[in-house]
Amino acid sequence: MVIGPVNHSCSMKVADQSQCSNRVSGHLCSCSFCGSRKGTAGRWWFTEPPINKLDCDVSVPIQMFHGLSNDFLYSAYKVEVVFRDEIGNQKCGHGTGFFVVNDSGILHFITNRHIVDITYRPADDKDYSKFHLVSLSISGKAKDPQTGLPSLTFASQIIESDLRFSEKVENDIACLANFKIEAERSACSRVDFFIPIGFLATEASFANDLSICDFLAFPGYPEWHDRASKRPILRMGTLSSDPRYSYQYKDQVKGDCLAYEAYSFGGSSGSPVFALQKGLRPGAGIEFDGFRDVLLVGINAGHLTTPGNGAHSGISYLYKSTAIRELLGQESNIKIQKTGAEEVDVAEASTRF
Repeated sequence: MVIGPVNHSCSMKVADQSQCSNRVSGHLCSCSFCGSRKGTAGRWWFTEPPINKLDCDVSVPIQMFHGLSNDFLYSAYKVEVVFRDEIGNQKCGHGTGFFVVNDSGILHFITNRHIVDITYRPADDKDYSKFHLVSLSISGKAKDPQTGLPSLTFASQIIESDLRFSEKVENDIACLANFKIEAERSACSRVDFFIPIGFLATEASFANDLSICDFLAFPGYPEWHDRASKRPILRMGTLSSDPRYSYQYKDQVKGDCLAYEAYSFGGSSGSPVFALQKGLRPGAGIEFDGFRDVLLVGINAGHLTTPGNGAHSGISYLYKSTAIRELLGQESNIKIQKTGAEEVDVAEASTRF
């Protein structure tokens, strides 16, 4: 079951500090995901990647064409929520989310508001004002330090967090900040896959670097994700609306929105949406004036249906990365707190290699 309105489709690798030649004391290096992008100093330090097996065997040849290595798939984490009222009635739901590191090097978790706020655009128009969020868990994959493969399970309960919603109520985005987690038994509590803020498209990107027909990709946890090994799957689409303007469809879809042709379904809400690399990456003997690197352009939020029969229209919609950027620097709206659990700071947990 997915909590939210009808038809809701409800960072990266942190290298081993002991082996990374770019190590800065007290910092981590996001080598294979960041590529050549440089970020600001903070808890995660982004710099030129060292040559390693992953880069040689996967990232370099793939990035010649679309810019995504297999690591991008695991930027998506599964979000599971439980709401309960005062007499014990319970509602459960799930979706997708992803970790982003802001300019100060602080880790945040991004998902849709309708996943964590049952009163926000409920699918059945019922009154859920007496329901409260009692459980929020995040699960995904972590890297085996020996093989470098995403074969370990990351699974944690959020036991305390500041919850931020967009000041523009139409933007279906939620941000968890200053959070503490409780790792599930036998699971890894280290965040190996997150998205540096340098990947998030800016206003200038939407004005100058993106256009209709650009290819998009969004990893997530719809019904058809790999349930046996608990891995996300990736779907693709193309940008349908003019990225220089916000898209609106009646009162159902408005805010800092874009429409794109893709099939998102229940469980995909909260998926990060990437614009694929455009053109060949410049290098030895290669020149391409129209090259554009991979960008995170937004967060998937749902799809539109065909009037009459309710079938999927083939059009999904996302909220822009510029709205996500605003949330990363915003003051928190709500405090989530669960008592009686051993508190583990995610920032500390992520440094245990």
